[in-house]
Amino acid sequence: MKTWISLFCVIGLTFVSAGKAWADPAPLFEDTFNSIDPSFGTNLGTAVQVKGNKMIFTLPGNGFERLIYQVGFFADCDMSLTVSSTAGDVSSSNNAGIIFWGIDSTDFYEFIIGADGTSCVYRLSGGRWLNPAFIPPSATVNKGLGASNLIRVVTKGNQATCYINGTQVTAITGMPPAGGGLVGLYAQTTANPATLTVQDFKILPPPLTPPSQ
Repeated sequence: MKTWISLFCVIGLTFVSAGKAWADPAPLFEDTFNSIDPSFGTNLGTAVQVKGNKMIFTLPGNGFERLIYQVGFFADCDMSLTVSSTAGDVSSSNNAGIIFWGIDSTDFYEFIIGADGTSCVYRLSGGRWLNPAFIPPSATVNKGLGASNLIRVVTKGNQATCYINGTQVTAITGMPPAGGGLVGLYAQTTANPATLTVQDFKILPPPLTPPSQ
């Protein structure tokens, strides 16, 4: 099921406990991967499939996929996605993650995590890559084939704060597009073929207070 709610709607928040002051608001956008979102287009081929509420990337060596949702532009928001490498090298180059602050499939930021537990923020612009943040493996990250990790990006103005499994791992100052950017999914492999999965992609309104998880 995919749900799109206007960025200008009023979100009702419910007080739940002292530990978490507010319940999660309704998503601005959500993809539970029971089908391939039609906004990705029709030329994905067999490398991208959905099964069991997961998107499965079956990529050749040195392969990659950049899937951009054509559903709207997002400025301040709270994005999350669960990623896993299920086959291939246990390497930083066998990775998947969230595309954010996108203009198109050639100009965007991404927060990715590799099968070895390393994570990075990259920017692609004008055919050139920048590396605003590299994050070494930590005890909060699940490593190896079959391990899954929840990644999260909270954007506010020109700041993007990144989390893995509820722990902040980095924050960057970037150059988001005026009026909000596109979002999407990214996956790539090493010189060897690999299989990666993503699930539970969700975009919420930005937190009312600085995010704590």
